[in-house]
Amino acid sequence: ATVLTRLLDRPHPTQRIAVIIALKRMRALQPAQKIAGFLTSAEPTLRFAALDYLAETNPPSALEAVLKSMAAEESPDGWLEVYVRYLEGAAPRNAMAAEALLRKLQPDGVDREQLLLVTRSLARIAPVGHRETIRRCKSVLELGATENLGLACAVTMHALGDRSGYSMLEKRLTTLIRRERDKD
Repeated sequence: ATVLTRLLDRPHPTQRIAVIIALKRMRALQPAQKIAGFLTSAEPTLRFAALDYLAETNPPSALEAVLKSMAAEESPDGWLEVYVRYLEGAAPRNAMAAEALLRKLQPDGVDREQLLLVTRSLARIAPVGHRETIRRCKSVLELGATENLGLACAVTMHALGDRSGYSMLEKRLTTLIRRERDKD
């Protein structure tokens, strides 16, 4: 790992990526700060390799760099899942990490699968009682989510200490069942 870490100083991005992949497979933590520095690279494949390494090794020391990277730009497809993997492993019950994820949840900016992924992960990432996460989950339930997303919101709210999500979901489902029954 020490020899590979020295090779990170090579200027060619392809060589750096190969070294980062090798260090990821070794789960070497020593070069975490150096690799976190590549999150600001102009080369997208190098940035992704660095992020993937961090998501695999979960060094808490890289949290600030990862949060800055999340805030810096729109992430290409597939990056949000890697950010979530890192935050789940390195920043459980962390308010800053939860708020960074919540900022990624713009009304038209995230597809349903990503919304479900983030909602589920917030049950582990957000601190107990995190008001903004609970508020967002409640608003999704109030909009009528009943399937996977509604259940994920209720479970996340419960994990954060708010049990009202289950009753909101139950009330909504009961209303839907009554409507269907009345149609017949």
